[in-house]
Amino acid sequence: FQLDDREIKRSGISYTIDTLQELASENPQSQFFLILGADSLHDFPRWTQPQAICQLATLAVARRGGQLPPDFSVLQGIATDSQIAQAQA
Repeated sequence: FQLDDREIKRSGISYTIDTLQELASENPQSQFFLILGADSLHDFPRWTQPQAICQLATLAVARRGGQLPPDFSVLQGIATDSQIAQAQA
């Protein structure tokens, strides 16, 4: 893991897709994982460019204490079946 403060330093609104595109450009051989809480997964389809996010990073969805299991059906039409399976692993 490596701490990166570019989103704090970026002026204006900071979108996950912008950060992932920058990271991928700087590290073309690297594989990226985006860790989300199950509650954030629910809103993921409304994020800026969710399909592009799924192309640049493998989603890793964590269930937070006291919450229902993640509903991966929200990824239908955004991510491939393979990407959805990886998010569930």
